Amino acid sequence: MQYELADPSTISASVFDDEIVVANFSTGVYYSLRFAAAEIWLGLMAGVPAARVVETIAPHCAGAPDAFTKEAWSFIRGLESEQLINCVAREADPCWVPRPMYRPYQAPVLESFTDMEDLLLLDPIHDVGKTGWPDLLRKKPD
Repeated sequence: MQYELADPSTISASVFDDEIVVANFSTGVYYSLRFAAAEIWLGLMAGVPAARVVETIAPHCAGAPDAFTKEAWSFIRGLESEQLINCVAREADPCWVPRPMYRPYQAPVLESFTDMEDLLLLDPIHDVGKTGWPDLLRKKPD
């Protein structure tokens, strides 16, 4: 199974060193993905099949690879249930490898936060149609 961002018009992800922050502008919830969770996200967003992502990271985990594999699949199902990713067929980046700087990995965790929900839901940039906000500023021809 391969994945992509569920809806690029409402979901945004940014990388900050060892953390990826994913914001869902339709629900106002944002998520923190750190360490193994971040590596799994990066692999999935590169189009690498989920099984290969998990198999590649599992040998570098702090605990038993079997336990990590189970937790990684649970994490991926969590990303799906939060509607952050969709299963699709797509071309994969053949160069993806997990970053070695944060090994050994701990179990991946999907941390969610709602403390900025009101602010994220008020975001005017994401409250537009498919053409985006710059088109709203242009004068339409008569």
